[in-house]
Amino acid sequence: MEGVTLDMERFRQGDSLIFKTVFDGLYHSLCLFTNRFLNNLDASEDIVQEAFCALWNHREEMESVIHIKSFLYSVTRNTVLNYITKVSQVKIHKRDLT
Repeated sequence: MEGVTLDMERFRQGDSLIFKTVFDGLYHSLCLFTNRFLNNLDASEDIVQEAFCALWNHREEMESVIHIKSFLYSVTRNTVLNYITKVSQVKIHKRDLT
């Protein structure tokens, strides 16, 4: 995504080709970023998909490619932390039941 120029107006209006450009440019690196914390590719891909859904829902607020990238990494990081917390709580509850 570095050095890529997007028509931000078309992005904010919901142009699917522009959104696909963003998706194609960042999906893999976001999955790698997420998987470093989780070591679970399926969960990582799900979290990244959720981040892109959030981006779509907030696309009208985006001002630049940097803003988009920052938004995606922040949403992904926060979702990973929530996931780790949830998994830890489930493990604690399972341990308490045994």
